[in-house]
Amino acid sequence: MKYIFYIAIFISVLACESTVQNEILTESDVIGNIDSQLMAISNNEDENADLDEISQMQTAYIICLDSGKIYAPLDQLMYKNAKDYHVTIDTANRSYNKEKDLIALAEDDEDEIYAGEYFPRRYNSSYLSLEYLYVYDDNINDKTIGLVAGIYDDKKDADSVLTVFKPTNPKAFVLKGEIYMGCMH
Repeated sequence: MKYIFYIAIFISVLACESTVQNEILTESDVIGNIDSQLMAISNNEDENADLDEISQMQTAYIICLDSGKIYAPLDQLMYKNAKDYHVTIDTANRSYNKEKDLIALAEDDEDEIYAGEYFPRRYNSSYLSLEYLYVYDDNINDKTIGLVAGIYDDKKDADSVLTVFKPTNPKAFVLKGEIYMGCMH
């Protein structure tokens, strides 16, 4: 609808300029000018969308007890840590789909967009889950799974929690990541 408004204004301006300069514009002149104006508007909207997405990114510190590309050993380690440290596991209603080789929501999940697909953990929390680490750092391979023990806004908080897990999880580390906090639907 806003494009129609812009087109109407543009045609009015061109008509006024034509009258003042005693020039007659051809149909192709008007269409060419409208096309270039629409392209400029479209490019501006794309830039605004990119800026909006950037503004919805949040720096987070993700405690990762271990990582790898094979689900089963990380799943076992998650349950062991839950028992040893009395920490809650939150699978976010996901499980491992062997056919897809993917941590995913059930095919019949109520979330129609992400049913059968991976939906990431994004908010501050201190429970255990298995996550694809590329969500937090796009330099990490898409299939790398991390045993996440918490997501924190503050590095000191993450470091302090890491010291609790480190004695029995020697591969544990804190990953500084960027998490998209905008709507994913």
